[in-house]
Amino acid sequence: MEVRVACALWYPFVLLCLLSLSRGRSALKPDAIKGDLDSIRSDVKSHYERLGVEILQDDSVDTNDLEKCLWHLREVDRSSSSPRFDTVCVYGGLGGRFDQTMSSVSALFKFLDEFKNVLLIDEETTVTLLRPCRVRVESGEREVHVLRPSPEIEGRLCGLIPVFGPSVDVQTHGLKWNLDGEELSFGKLISSSNEFTPGVDVTVSCDNYLVWTTHVTKHNSHS
Repeated sequence: MEVRVACALWYPFVLLCLLSLSRGRSALKPDAIKGDLDSIRSDVKSHYERLGVEILQDDSVDTNDLEKCLWHLREVDRSSSSPRFDTVCVYGGLGGRFDQTMSSVSALFKFLDEFKNVLLIDEETTVTLLRPCRVRVESGEREVHVLRPSPEIEGRLCGLIPVFGPSVDVQTHGLKWNLDGEELSFGKLISSSNEFTPGVDVTVSCDNYLVWTTHVTKHNSHS
């Protein structure tokens, strides 16, 4: 299955780049630009129109530009005879004001059933959402998330954030400070500034949604 990349640039407009990873890093021409386009400069718009990029204006006040882009990406996938991707990377979705960052985190929940995984990434941080782990009927054991951080992109620092409410039974392996059934919740314990060992899988078992976040290594942030 083909992996696609959603690239959001918050200034001067939100840009959706439906770029196949197979095109290489030099292929920066997006397939589509979608948003309310209230701040797009005329010369920028003309430039991408000359390149044959689809320009889609959506004035809805019920969705922000990131959500507009993600819905467009979902529609493109559904119109295909076979799904082309299930992972979306949103570049630039964490910078700027705190309310915009939290809106991006909210989008992780909103699009849970639309994509297998949505990854928010900027020059310093990656953020993705972990679902509650199901309990196996036959054994009574809870399933686990197996996380494989990329040592080429992600540094050792990581965290588990209970943004959807308390997760009362969290168990981890592969972290410097593992959790063994502790509760994660705001006002109590949050696993911040934790560390993983590069090349070692991290497993997480949780009974509620958790945000998994890692640090982006500086020497690869502009590569």
